[in-house]
Amino acid sequence: MSPLQNYEKSYFGGNVKMLRKVNEKYDPFQVFRFPQSIQRR
Repeated sequence: MSPLQNYEKSYFGGNVKMLRKVNEKYDPFQVFRFPQSIQRR
């Protein structure tokens, strides 16, 4: 099975920008990281 190339769009749709802001605010130390989590850029 090959990895999903653009999983953020597939999983979260148009909410990626908002979810990044939420992630930065509530998880500044990236404690809740996993392969399909929102990636900071």
